[in-house]
Amino acid sequence: MKELACGSCPNLKVKDIAFGCFSIYCSKLNSEVPQAICNEEKTVTFYRIPLSCPRSNIDVVKSESKAKIEDWVTRRFSDL
Repeated sequence: MKELACGSCPNLKVKDIAFGCFSIYCSKLNSEVPQAICNEEKTVTFYRIPLSCPRSNIDVVKSESKAKIEDWVTRRFSDL
């Protein structure tokens, strides 16, 4: 099954930007990915895969729109 959100991508990295605030980015693109961050709980929810994703269209569905909520992926910073 194709992935609809960045949540399981091996290229995800966490960057502590300042004062306990974090940014999640793609190490291949060196840019942030579509996400919703909860700094208090240290979780991030991924809701789509950007068109600029370098991964193969065989593995992922790239989109400008959010996937259905049931396809969103939430992960802890410590798991990235």
